[in-house]
Amino acid sequence: MDRLNRNASRICLKDADVDSLDEITSTCTGENETKLGCNSTLQNGYNCTIIDSGSRYIVIGLKHSAAQEFCTDNDEDGYGEGCVQQDCNDNNAAINPGASEIAYNGIDDDCSGSDLTDVDSDGYNAVVAGGNDCNDNSASINPAATDACGNDIDEDCSGTDLACPAVPPPSPLPTPPPSPPPSEPSTPAPSPQPSAPSSGGGGGGGGSYKSAAAEEPFVIISREIASVPAIQVPATESEKSGARAKDKKSLQEKESESQASAAKKLAQKVKETYVVNKTAEAAGKVAVEAKKTGYFKLDNFYFIVLMVLLFGLSMELSRRVKKIVYGK
Repeated sequence: MDRLNRNASRICLKDADVDSLDEITSTCTGENETKLGCNSTLQNGYNCTIIDSGSRYIVIGLKHSAAQEFCTDNDEDGYGEGCVQQDCNDNNAAINPGASEIAYNGIDDDCSGSDLTDVDSDGYNAVVAGGNDCNDNSASINPAATDACGNDIDEDCSGTDLACPAVPPPSPLPTPPPSPPPSEPSTPAPSPQPSAPSSGGGGGGGGSYKSAAAEEPFVIISREIASVPAIQVPATESEKSGARAKDKKSLQEKESESQASAAKKLAQKVKETYVVNKTAEAAGKVAVEAKKTGYFKLDNFYFIVLMVLLFGLSMELSRRVKKIVYGK
């Protein structure tokens, strides 16, 4: 049998002696009529299969020849009963397998079998559809989600956001005790100044003295600072070595200065001795010359005394020279 309607997927059989196909009802509910799906499934002893690339039907089990395609589309939406694209409501053109499902309206608009009540597909129906998902547009918000504190979002649909635990305030830093005010430097009381003796008094002369002036604060502070012991920092090995070398050099310089000073003193003493000796020698010569010329009219006694003095002076000078030179 030819397949005239490619949208049809069923046939209506009237297994009876008929004179015309008009005797088959449009709903296929008349006497001896059977709706038979052409899907190779045996039904009431009949089997229908679509063959030849969908252009023909082959029916097995017929006793009579009355059969016609069956596809009813009452709302003319392209979907109908007995058609390839079934319509779950053939009386409403807005309801068919190609329609868009409207959520929460209680109608199976797309013929999927139920209304859409879980838009975010998180397994929980929306509150408006009788469920307990407080936000059906976010899969991360449902009664089984974990609520993050302090973000103003009720992730677990508990009714409120989870409050974060209070953070204790930081401990205040200890307040250091107030520093004592700087002490005022004590100024010693001036010593009492004695009364000046009257000019008319007689005993021991008129004298007076002036008391020592009080020390200035700057002098007292300077003395206090000078009395603070210096901080001793341990010297490093290089500093110790440098200090030893410096001390050795200083000692050598002191020895050189001492030797130079001793030599200078020796030269000075020799010079002085030489001058005294020359002076004595010159005095002796003058005395002898005076004696010869008779410039001094000295008698023999004074001349002898003068010579003795000159001799003693010469011996004393000789002794000093030996002491300077030989240390004796």
